[in-house]
Amino acid sequence: MAGAFLVSLGTSGYTASIAFYVFAIFVILPLCITLFIGACEAAYKDKGLLAATLLASVLWLPFCYGGSLKLLEFTGFARYVYAGAEEMRPMGSEFRERIVIEVKEGTPIEDVKRFEEEVLRVSTPTKSGVSIDFGSGICGIWYPKTRSGKTIIDVPFCGDASEIHKSELRSKVKDSPIVRTIYEDLKFKDIEEL
Repeated sequence: MAGAFLVSLGTSGYTASIAFYVFAIFVILPLCITLFIGACEAAYKDKGLLAATLLASVLWLPFCYGGSLKLLEFTGFARYVYAGAEEMRPMGSEFRERIVIEVKEGTPIEDVKRFEEEVLRVSTPTKSGVSIDFGSGICGIWYPKTRSGKTIIDVPFCGDASEIHKSELRSKVKDSPIVRTIYEDLKFKDIEEL
């Protein structure tokens, strides 16, 4: 239980999973091996009850470790279940709403980059020059590889993107001469199949 408690204190699922395996490999596994050797020695010396108890401990120890962690998750005590913003995730997988833009075949890469700069990004003057960032409501711009080899631009919306931002972006995208088709709210695996 103490090991599971220590793992549950992590605020990131990634660090918690690393702590889980480190504790399992360097604490639980050596204890299980020691208990198993003790069970074998007790069985060799005809101490059946002791051998059975030690063998049961070998099985019970990892079960309690994993079970305690699941119990801490279930009760809401584990911090990593409520991951912070810094947690890494597969690119684009956490965004539910998005538009996926299929670029017309034969469009020069310069036109695609110009489209990105003028429609999907915003330039903001700063003291040190110009800062270029995503447009309002946009949480990323990706060019996933597709099976068909088409040029695809995946544009996920942030969770706090307003309907105004979304409709303005859709309108700008539809008006662009380089856009062939717009898909909405595709799952990331569906984008790769285009």
